[in-house]
Amino acid sequence: MNPFDNQKEIQQGLLRKSRQSSFTFTRGEDLGLSSSIPSNTLFGRLERAYPEKIGFYYLLCSILFMSLNAYFTQMADELPVPEITFFRSLFMMVGIYVFISRYHADLDVGDRSHKKIVLILCLIGFPTALSYVYGVVTLQLSDAITIMISTPIFVSIFSWFLFNSGFKKEQLTSIILWLIGVTLVIRPSFSSSSTTTPTDSTETPTTTEEVAEDTTRFRGVIACLLNALLTASSSIVVKARNVRIPPIMLMTYGTLINLILSGVLSLINGFTIPESGTWLNLIGISFLFFYGQFFLMKSLEHASSGVNAALINNIQIVLIYIIQIVFIQEFPSFWSFAGTILVVAACIVLASLNR
Repeated sequence: MNPFDNQKEIQQGLLRKSRQSSFTFTRGEDLGLSSSIPSNTLFGRLERAYPEKIGFYYLLCSILFMSLNAYFTQMADELPVPEITFFRSLFMMVGIYVFISRYHADLDVGDRSHKKIVLILCLIGFPTALSYVYGVVTLQLSDAITIMISTPIFVSIFSWFLFNSGFKKEQLTSIILWLIGVTLVIRPSFSSSSTTTPTDSTETPTTTEEVAEDTTRFRGVIACLLNALLTASSSIVVKARNVRIPPIMLMTYGTLINLILSGVLSLINGFTIPESGTWLNLIGISFLFFYGQFFLMKSLEHASSGVNAALINNIQIVLIYIIQIVFIQEFPSFWSFAGTILVVAACIVLASLNR
């Protein structure tokens, strides 16, 4: 026997490596699906009918579900943020269990270094979830989502500092546009003028109430910026470690950690049982968030080079404006609208570099 004949070990190593997937989601078996022969389900028929554009359609579905999720999350603002996160995670676990049982998704974490990366990403995901909920329930939807879609800006800045990547003039332009845009978005929050005009002097808010409102809005702005920062940090961790993680595995463990930590935090702060009418809203939030993430995974599974997710994701802000005006009947100020245009322009300039 040749002592250097390690062909069997090499084959086993390649097999273990092939079972891992990436955030680009180029292989369907990572979800327990067959990418070579689509099933006869609705998704399978759609994938056969639109093989080139199905990734784009899935992404649009994800944006729609996440936009509605933001709306219903704001409608649950009578609950503390940790409790909203807890119930959302609780009902999401039901959907995840059904998905794993249906498709037999592989949740093998892999080696020790892989486990550390998964743990880091899940721990980052908990403050990301809290900051998302707090920002949505505190600010106007359009203001909150405008700030949160700034993730590509932070990714670009982090890449420049951590990976010594070249800094092009387009990146500098996008950062300047983003800074101006975010400044315009948060400006109304610190203005003493109100969007509604009091009919008599008794309706004029006191100075103490104005200060409290400005403080709350300021915290909401910080929460939205923190959300964009943490989301970018997750992308940087994956890029730096060059790991390949099945999204369904990260979604499962991340939801479980959110469930545990938000439950503990809710018990510490004093847990309250939601009113009967709130339960349906919470279930709706969980349903929308789960399928928003589900269609995002499906879109990445079928993504092509012509589909720029960061660019298409800006469509979400259009849906948010429609939801805010039609359903909430809140009209954004001129400054918020102008700031949104500049932030979207910054993302478009940055996305143009990746084509």
